[in-house]
Amino acid sequence: MEKSKTLHVVSFTVPWPANYGGAIDLFYKIKALHESGVNIILHCFLYSREEAPIMKQYCSKVYYYRRRMGFVSQLSTLPYIIQSRHSRQLLNTLTKDDYPILFEGTHSTAWLNHPSLKGRTVWVRAHNVEYHYYSSLANVEKSWQKKLFYIVEAARLKRYERSLSSATGIMAISGSDAAFWKDINSNTQLVTAFHGHTELSVVPGKGDYVMYHGDLSVSENVNAAEAMLKLCMRLQVPLIIAGKKPSYDLARRVLETPYCQLVSNPDDAKMLDLIHNASAIVLPAKQTTGLRLKLLVSLFAGRHCIASPEMVKNTGLESMCVIASTEEEWATTVSEYLHKPIEQEDIDQRWEMVAPFLDSFNAQKIIRLIWPE
Repeated sequence: MEKSKTLHVVSFTVPWPANYGGAIDLFYKIKALHESGVNIILHCFLYSREEAPIMKQYCSKVYYYRRRMGFVSQLSTLPYIIQSRHSRQLLNTLTKDDYPILFEGTHSTAWLNHPSLKGRTVWVRAHNVEYHYYSSLANVEKSWQKKLFYIVEAARLKRYERSLSSATGIMAISGSDAAFWKDINSNTQLVTAFHGHTELSVVPGKGDYVMYHGDLSVSENVNAAEAMLKLCMRLQVPLIIAGKKPSYDLARRVLETPYCQLVSNPDDAKMLDLIHNASAIVLPAKQTTGLRLKLLVSLFAGRHCIASPEMVKNTGLESMCVIASTEEEWATTVSEYLHKPIEQEDIDQRWEMVAPFLDSFNAQKIIRLIWPE
């Protein structure tokens, strides 16, 4: 592989299994870049995941570094998500050559401004405006210890994120994020999320339930799921909630709610089957944060998508969803689209609109940014 197409990818986590938003974007980005001819040297931080041999299929080298979790990493002016990934071994490896570097997530940028990397082509993939994200987590968190951590981390991140101005450029995941980052780094480019779907797999017709899916260990998603539970119980509409790591309290609430079912930790095939067979996917959100993978997955595989304005704002996907703002709008649209089939004509129109969100399209965009002709 020629030198001009070799890329260091510094990942905040191990990209496999690709079973939540950040890992999905990471894994399918690496896969798409590999399929587009890029030789990838991958660097991963270990903390909640094991080493993933599958990554050797797409990367010429894979390095793992232990994340320094715990109280000591809290004693820093740097955000915890960055200080805990401050690996001297990583810096030593990066300085052995002069290949371009893609830091995946603000989390991985501890060495961004180190003198040893001066003059290198260094891009940052911003998965969120992190201080906005941590502020939103603080707003919905019920545990005071976690709430305090999120508040402190948001303040540190707000101060830190100005340091990304020195990067060659920033790849933002949504239009609203791009507008924010452009004020910090003028070379900010929109590169939407990678998701692994190469075609629409929407099934014409209708199902007999609506569906909510997401990471059920995240407070914001738990609150959204509980709101959908209350709505569907009132409407007597069948609801399936699917996702990883649901809490005992959520499982109990679903068990106590007529018409509703919880599918815990479904594998990819099961999740896709549930999405295919739902009449509508419900996508409530209280905060506008990046481009959520569940939105893209729902549009590529699901029938009707009912979304809050915050879910689709500045994504370019607004026209493909039914927007519901108030509780009454949610009630009306859920009741209507439970019984409304999707026609092949609707599916064909959707395909024309989602084509620019294909992984192959975005991989070529990244290649042009890192290696301009």
